[in-house]
Amino acid sequence: IGAISDGDIRKIILKKVKLNRTIEKYYNKNPKYLEKKKFTYKFAKNFMIKHKINVLPILNNGKVVKVILWKDIIENIENLSNLDCVIFAGGEGKRLKPFTIVLPKPLIPFNEKTFLDHVIDRFNFYKISNFNLILNYKSNIIKSYLKESKSKNNYKFFTEKKPLGTIGGLSLINKNKISSDFFVTNCDIILKTDIQKIYYSHLTNNNDLTMVLIKQKEKLAYGSCKISKNGNLKSIEEKPETTYLINSGVYLFKKSILDIIPKNKKIHFNQFVKDALKKNYKVGTYTLEEKNWIDIGNWLSYKNNKDKFSF
Repeated sequence: IGAISDGDIRKIILKKVKLNRTIEKYYNKNPKYLEKKKFTYKFAKNFMIKHKINVLPILNNGKVVKVILWKDIIENIENLSNLDCVIFAGGEGKRLKPFTIVLPKPLIPFNEKTFLDHVIDRFNFYKISNFNLILNYKSNIIKSYLKESKSKNNYKFFTEKKPLGTIGGLSLINKNKISSDFFVTNCDIILKTDIQKIYYSHLTNNNDLTMVLIKQKEKLAYGSCKISKNGNLKSIEEKPETTYLINSGVYLFKKSILDIIPKNKKIHFNQFVKDALKKNYKVGTYTLEEKNWIDIGNWLSYKNNKDKFSF
């Protein structure tokens, strides 16, 4: 006849309703549910997204026989092996000169593998094997390297005729030939985390774009002073620590958002996000601690991460 949740009960308590009253005025008389004979995990997924619910009762002749959670959807139909991954690998690698004068940045060696191999291996761990590479600088060397590898991965190459910025290269990809949701990563970024949880968050929140953010702390080496307009000291804080949320360079896209990326025009990620927000696309975030993020795009980070790199 209806449903009542723990949230409903908490609201009743906060309103100081007497607890010996009946629930007739407080339960949901039109809850969302599915009949057992109509149930499939795929239908349940679309139903839960449409109605923005995280729990779905399955009924048989008016009785609850099963309760579906998002984790059940993930485990039964959301196999990451169906997802594509786009790797931006076309930059000149100016911060890694002089090596990048000879080799493209994705092929710089790092702990007995190339940058690119580390990134690909991380996604392979989650059964993702479809890779789309956005190329530009020394693209033929990267193509030759991957074509000659003994990998069972599927590679597609998209070469920019001119630099298209940090996200414009996605306009080269045919929206009809990529998975409905897909990862995007730079070729010098590695996440030490369970990317299935990122995907779960992306689906649960029905995001058009999920940005992976990194919590980075910065400690000032000196005392920080606050003064009044006339120059008198108001307070001093010894070596304060500030926390920032920075863009990791790893994202999850819903392919419908590709429509706002102009064809063959230079556009950077920051402008793309501004455009997405203006057009009311839903941009969500997933935050990780700094220890779960490795950026090896410059010599200082290369050196700092070389010794502590492990999974």
